[in-house]
Amino acid sequence: RITSQGPGERNYHIFYELLAGLGPSERQRFHVGGGGPAHFRITARSGTFRRRDGVDDADAYADLTEALRALGLATTEVDDTCALLCALLHAGNLTFREGGADGAH
Repeated sequence: RITSQGPGERNYHIFYELLAGLGPSERQRFHVGGGGPAHFRITARSGTFRRRDGVDDADAYADLTEALRALGLATTEVDDTCALLCALLHAGNLTFREGGADGAH
């Protein structure tokens, strides 16, 4: 599911919620800039960006982070989770190609 979705389907909601809910300083810290779901392969592949149920992704992200803190996660743990999710978004943009005789590139 991370690498491909069916037509009209989104990837995991957390990726869209994260991109919609991060503030400017978080976006800079996690190196996502102003990019939304269309800037990352794993969220752009299907071309479907909006939820069918009408839930706002930014609101869902705020609810999620509030719930994580209510469960006792420290701010650093929530930030680390966001950093991991952003790393997955970036890793999805990597392109690999077959190398030379030794296979390296």
